[in-house]
Amino acid sequence: MGALNTTKAWPAVLSPQHEFQRAAFRHWGTLIKNPQKLPGCRSGRTVWVSSKSPSMVLSWEWSEALPWIVVMANPMKVSTNVELLHAHGEAMDRDACVVVLNDVVNRLPWQRWVRRQLRGELQPFDMARREAVAA
Repeated sequence: MGALNTTKAWPAVLSPQHEFQRAAFRHWGTLIKNPQKLPGCRSGRTVWVSSKSPSMVLSWEWSEALPWIVVMANPMKVSTNVELLHAHGEAMDRDACVVVLNDVVNRLPWQRWVRRQLRGELQPFDMARREAVAA
């Protein structure tokens, strides 16, 4: 699963919580781990990157709960290259970070992009090429 965790390929970023929550993220790619399976049985990972430098990256696994209905596989496991900071500059603890990460993820149109990938509307996600661009 290590190759799917693309956040490790990006430089670490420190970000105040309020800046992170206001950042604009764009879809960077979605990987389907088992495309040969029938609708309703597929899963994968999606990656989103902030539009300004330094790049902040979010990545999480998803699965189909029903055909074409995608959900986060585990909301407690959103990968990021960002260390979130409180307003006074202190690093946020893990539990507080999970809340902030899920807030941002839930505002993204990620299900639409995953469904587009499942329907074959997007090019297959080439993780190796994308990781080379990130480095």
